[in-house]
Amino acid sequence: MVAQQDSRLNAEMASRRLSRRQVLSGRRVKLCAWSLGTALFGLVLAGIDAELVAAVSSGGNELVGIHGAASLALKLLTLASTLLLDVLIVGQHFVEAEVGGGGVGDIWTRGILKKVF
Repeated sequence: MVAQQDSRLNAEMASRRLSRRQVLSGRRVKLCAWSLGTALFGLVLAGIDAELVAAVSSGGNELVGIHGAASLALKLLTLASTLLLDVLIVGQHFVEAEVGGGGVGDIWTRGILKKVF
């Protein structure tokens, strides 16, 4: 009787862990997609800014007026996308650690920590 209850509890625990891993894997995939999109957006902005600066500089003019404001805006957007990308990558690492570790109370985690320390 006790063995049946233990196996039922183990099956329920395994089911909860599986569903939790599926949720975390979905979150990881979304973070990857957002990271890729943000990185590509930043690259496009940096390329446009470089071409704008090269086009204006080749004419002998300095970046003044509308061109200077556009260049500054592009640089600020590139900086913002880079910071967002950093946040997304850190979030991705947290989700990856949570998926791989299985939680703080997991036997595997305790065994690794005993070997390390």
